[in-house]
Amino acid sequence: MQLKKSNLKTSVFNELNQVTDINGQHAVDPVHDKDGNRTTGRTKAGYTFTATYDAENRLSTINWTDKAGTAHERRYRYGADHLLGEIQVYVGGDLKQTTRLIRHNRLVLQERNTDNAITREYVWGAHNGGGIGGLLSLTETNAHYYYLYNPRGNVIGVVNQQNNLVAAYDYSPYGELTASNGTLNQPYRYATKRYDDALGFSYFGYRYYITQDRVWLTRDPSGESGGINLYQYVKSDPINQVDHWGLIGNNLFGPSTSTPRNFSPYLNPGYTGSSFMERIQEAVGNKFDNGNSCPSLSTSSGIGGLLREWAKIVTGILTGAAANNGGDGGGHDPINPDTWIENPGKEDIPSPNELIEIFKKIYL
Repeated sequence: MQLKKSNLKTSVFNELNQVTDINGQHAVDPVHDKDGNRTTGRTKAGYTFTATYDAENRLSTINWTDKAGTAHERRYRYGADHLLGEIQVYVGGDLKQTTRLIRHNRLVLQERNTDNAITREYVWGAHNGGGIGGLLSLTETNAHYYYLYNPRGNVIGVVNQQNNLVAAYDYSPYGELTASNGTLNQPYRYATKRYDDALGFSYFGYRYYITQDRVWLTRDPSGESGGINLYQYVKSDPINQVDHWGLIGNNLFGPSTSTPRNFSPYLNPGYTGSSFMERIQEAVGNKFDNGNSCPSLSTSSGIGGLLREWAKIVTGILTGAAANNGGDGGGHDPINPDTWIENPGKEDIPSPNELIEIFKKIYL
């Protein structure tokens, strides 16, 4: 494998942490729209691209022209789960390829063409969240291939049924592809994410990561839960942190460094607003009191707040900080020996298993 020499890059950022200038061999000054989406930038080969977005700030189209004067375009469509569902590739104005992505639990199981015929099938196993390190095999034209990983969950190789290496990859710490070799053309690379060779973009699920620029294409859809810099990749610590879906960086070898304030953007982007609240009500059922007598455990403070208080109580029971005694009989429930939650409405506190099932119904 021949390693490629990386070029030193210097980036300039504005007060919104958006890249405004990149000095390098193929530098072009990036531009963002009012929603913080990158509308101009450069491809991996240095060609200037222009991008458009839909109303949900998801990448819709991207265009560039190569040095031979050939126009290139990608068009993206998304499914009801808000994840990427179809990619159309145009070259010279002609549609060259359509790839439809069939998912289960957000992981791609099949790729299909315009005739809905299966072109690729994937098998997943245990993974480090977001599918990282969990893609086991690829089946294409009746041939089977198997993935090799480094400890970070980056795909470093693919072997065929005869155990021959048919693809090999190497990366910079930030995910830029520094070397590749082999005869197999398959899309999963850094962090076991789908990679576009022409653009240098990795699709993490909720947004695209520009590997050559080391920043995200768009703002963090979870807001500032992961930090005030909405474009920063894993807090600029790719050695020790990993990002599962393009939201918040987590410790690779330990617990999460960030606790989401709101689960809904992380676990199912389709459940927002009133539809998300309806899903909560359906899951909770008769587990809450419609009255407003209790500021902590009633719908007057929001069902989401109710679930949070339940979680605190159940956590106290699990850790032994509180007894599962149903409270003191006076309308109070324990969180820990020194803290009690007002519960005059006699809310039915779910058991740990019941609470798990409630959260499954809401978020999965």
